[in-house]
Amino acid sequence: MPPAPVARPGARRIAELEGLRGLLALWVAVSHVACLCGLDALRPALIRRGIWEWLLYAGPAVDVFIILSGFAIFKMLQGPPLGYRAFFTGRAFRLFPVYLACLALTVALLAVSRSVAVAAPWHATGYFQRWTAGLSTLSAHWPAQLGLQLPLLHGLAPPGWPSPAGIVDFLPPAWSATLEWQFYLVAPALVALSRGPRRGFFLGLLLLLALGAARLATAGGWVYPGFIGLKLWLFVLGMISALVHERLASAPPGGPRGWWLPALGLAVPLTWFIHNPAVLIWLLTFGAIVSAKHRGSGWQWLLTRRPLLWLGRVSYSLYLLHWPVLVGALALILQFAPAISGPAAAGWMLVAGLPVVLVLTGRLNTWLEAPLMQLGRRLAGRQV
Repeated sequence: MPPAPVARPGARRIAELEGLRGLLALWVAVSHVACLCGLDALRPALIRRGIWEWLLYAGPAVDVFIILSGFAIFKMLQGPPLGYRAFFTGRAFRLFPVYLACLALTVALLAVSRSVAVAAPWHATGYFQRWTAGLSTLSAHWPAQLGLQLPLLHGLAPPGWPSPAGIVDFLPPAWSATLEWQFYLVAPALVALSRGPRRGFFLGLLLLLALGAARLATAGGWVYPGFIGLKLWLFVLGMISALVHERLASAPPGGPRGWWLPALGLAVPLTWFIHNPAVLIWLLTFGAIVSAKHRGSGWQWLLTRRPLLWLGRVSYSLYLLHWPVLVGALALILQFAPAISGPAAAGWMLVAGLPVVLVLTGRLNTWLEAPLMQLGRRLAGRQV
């Protein structure tokens, strides 16, 4: 087998980050297996509640995805000037085809979801209670909910609107898709403002302002995580990382690596601030990529394995498609074994359901995602 690709300084795609995307998408899919099988009620006594929730709900995985997006978009927009129309065309063809296909499948399975939410023996667990309440809201108020979710603008809905319960996603992972689309709307302006010799200072100031905005948004009642004001600082952190990567790539061999201690000094308080290890996960991965002394490390070796690189390439399809497929698989399991336990159902989902998810993800990428991304690039007039 030929060796896995190695990251090149300034390369458009960095192999380790592609592998990281794959690992994060797999984490989210497995976490939803656990949630759909009621394992949130089975926390081992030796694992603290906060750590259990990090692992189970995969919040850190999605936050690292957000940082990765800021990193990638900053890199992209640092190239030759790209007009707004070309940028939005390419990004729209990146997001919407897979999103709309998975949204349509999830809406078609809404009745199946309601039956699973009622029939599962563990339907009284916390995750299922929240899911059941959300399904009731969607059934009763679907026109307003769907009207906002089709154009991926539902993250901008004010708290409590549409009434009575605010936004409830038909497709639960889609909260980060609306967040991504909102970031695309402002990213060209942010990158344009960050050009010039003082761009490091500008991005640092922007990070502080975004952190303050997140605090204000939380105090103002914005609880839906797909609102850009709550997560902009993560995108900015990715942009800062891209700037650091660019400067390290252009530095002479053996040059100073003084970024590490300030970055660690920032990551530790941020981990405490958001009660989330996403920043530390990102820092460790980023450090393994750009620090010469970490070349060939075990973490870097893992991220460049071919299965993870493939998962990274199809990670967006996997991230959205796994939900409706897992719900359908769970409905099938409950049809044949209505009294099955949560752990047993999770075992069947992992052994039989997850491989089906991966096969269908590959087909979705081949038949829909990749061709329409190519079309978007042609319409945009350049590689976006």
